[in-house]
Amino acid sequence: MEVVVTRTRLKPGKELAYEQAHAVLPDANRDQLLAGGIVNWKIFRDGLDLIHVITADPSFAAFCAAPSADPTVGQRWAEAMSEFLDDDADITRDPLRLVWDLANDLPGAKG
Repeated sequence: MEVVVTRTRLKPGKELAYEQAHAVLPDANRDQLLAGGIVNWKIFRDGLDLIHVITADPSFAAFCAAPSADPTVGQRWAEAMSEFLDDDADITRDPLRLVWDLANDLPGAKG
């Protein structure tokens, strides 16, 4: 299991529309993520900056490298999202190393 952080940036004025676009993820997109090993994907917004926290099994790299049953699903989503995202912003995908987790320090925790 791996946790990866991806950072992207919105175009100014696209904040609300981006959030609305994510209010309901199409079933095909959700199914493709799950089938590819994505366990969870959270998106946080700080102004125009988006921080994606992705949990993948076994890894995000494996998800990216795996062939999709229907590549047009991801292509359509990427095209739709390009309306909102700043192409000039750097996109990084960094595996995270867990240093500490409060849940592991709780009584009875099995770390």
